[in-house]
Amino acid sequence: MRPVEARIGLIYNRDVLKKLGINEDPQDLVKDKKWTFDKFREICKACTRDSDGDGKTDVYGINIALTELFGISMISANGSSLVKTVDGVTKENFTDQKALSALNFVHELINTDKTARYAGDGIHNQSEKEMIADFVAGGSAFYFCETWSINQTLKPVAGDMNYGLLPLPMGPDA
Repeated sequence: MRPVEARIGLIYNRDVLKKLGINEDPQDLVKDKKWTFDKFREICKACTRDSDGDGKTDVYGINIALTELFGISMISANGSSLVKTVDGVTKENFTDQKALSALNFVHELINTDKTARYAGDGIHNQSEKEMIADFVAGGSAFYFCETWSINQTLKPVAGDMNYGLLPLPMGPDA
């Protein structure tokens, strides 16, 4: 199996972004090296809302299919890792400032901003099929998953949905 960095990405729903007034195309932001943690957070916050007025959030910035890989992936996107090799010895890297900065970003996105919907507590209370169906129905602007999900679970149900694939946003220390 390829390393996480090579198989993880963000699918984004162009229709949701347009409907919610986001005029920037994230693919252009990637090309211009402006696809950053800050820009991603800004868009997630702008997309998270109660669209039907019932007092409950029903559109999220991001739907996280792989809760157990989200933090690790963001650490990598910020130029760090959970382990490092020094003089041929592999050691933990939990106190690295880049790793801590990335984990703080994840904490803010999920717990402070409340812009993330996820499968549950890491045990996946929703199936991949249910999560993709929610994404296609406009339940989130971004979907964090392994890229194989595009062909295996998204394409069969996407219809005429306008979507794209993005790398993870670049952290401030990357």
